[in-house]
Amino acid sequence: MKTILLTLMLLLMPVTSWALSLQWDTVTTDVDGQPLSVGNQVTSYRVYGCQSNSCTPANATFVAAVPVDSPQLATKTFVITALPKPQTYFVTAVNLSGESGPSNTVRVTPASNPKNLVVIP
Repeated sequence: MKTILLTLMLLLMPVTSWALSLQWDTVTTDVDGQPLSVGNQVTSYRVYGCQSNSCTPANATFVAAVPVDSPQLATKTFVITALPKPQTYFVTAVNLSGESGPSNTVRVTPASNPKNLVVIP
């Protein structure tokens, strides 16, 4: 299966509750760049996370399995609704041949502390 070079985008959802979306390009080719054969298409994606900046399959925690759309769309989105700590994420693709290598990683960090708080009489 082709090593996934996914574009993960972080989107803050403008709703009353907090949410974060990871978005990536769906996988349609194998490791040789050929279209995936019938019966060997991607069946799901796996989202992994780490609290460290250096997130690899060896130190990652499984977050969720994400099913493919039918019909398959050009991009896939996964919404994280629990407020993450500083977290690094990556995604893999799964088909009958196994699990792909990891995508690129994205890091989610909180804003810095407010500064220069004063009392105004």
